[in-house]
Amino acid sequence: MSGGILRFPWTSQPQTLTPLNPAYKAIGAYTPITSAALNQAKKYPSLAATNAPTVGAGPAGLQWNLNGSSQYFSANLGAAQLEGFTIIAVGTPTNVTTGGAIVTIADTTLSQGSYGLRINAGVVGAYAYSTAGAFNESTHAVAAVNNKTYVFGAVFASTALRTVYLNGTPGTPNTTSGAVTSASQFSIGVLNRSGITQYWPGGVNGVFVLPLALTDAEMARM
Repeated sequence: MSGGILRFPWTSQPQTLTPLNPAYKAIGAYTPITSAALNQAKKYPSLAATNAPTVGAGPAGLQWNLNGSSQYFSANLGAAQLEGFTIIAVGTPTNVTTGGAIVTIADTTLSQGSYGLRINAGVVGAYAYSTAGAFNESTHAVAAVNNKTYVFGAVFASTALRTVYLNGTPGTPNTTSGAVTSASQFSIGVLNRSGITQYWPGGVNGVFVLPLALTDAEMARM
C-alpha cells in the first residue's frame, strides 16, 4: 500500500482513496502471500505464530487456517495504540455460533483495556473495552454465516465513537465514552489479554491497520 492506493490480495483492481494523503499508508499489513507473518508495512512489528497455523487455498485465495482452539498470531507494539485508527480484515468463519476474535489489540496484564473486531454468536462487532472497565461495542444487523468470506472493518474514530463494517456497510455506531489507554498486544485470531480467549475458527486472508479513522464512503470501497 503506497501513494494512497490500496492493493488487496483478494482483488486484482486497485482501490483508490482520495485525497492521496500519506496518512492512508498502512502501519500494519499482514497476508500469507509472502512471508507468513511479515508486516508488509513499516510501523507494526512482524508477527509470532503460536501452534503453527497453516497456509492453504481458501474461498478468497491463499489464507491462514486457524483451528479455533489454539492457533493465532501476535506481536507486541511496544506502545499503546490510541483511538483514531482503522482495522480491515478479510476472513471466512467456520463456526459463527462459537465465534471468535479476528483482530484484537489488548493489554495483556488486564481483563479490560482492549479493542476487538469479532463475531459473537453470529453477530459481527467492533468493541472498545475501556481501561476503566466499560465495554462499548458497535454491532452489525447482518448476521455472519459459516463458510462465507467477508471484508470486516472496525473504525475507532475517538474515545466516544467506534463503528463496525461488514463488506463495506456500517453497523450501528457506538458512541459511549470510554478510553483504551494501554493496549499494545496486537493479535490475529485471538484475544490476548490477562487470559487468552476468543480463538478464531476459520480462514484469514489479510489484516490491515491504518493510522486514521476512515469515513463511511472510504470503507464502502473496501
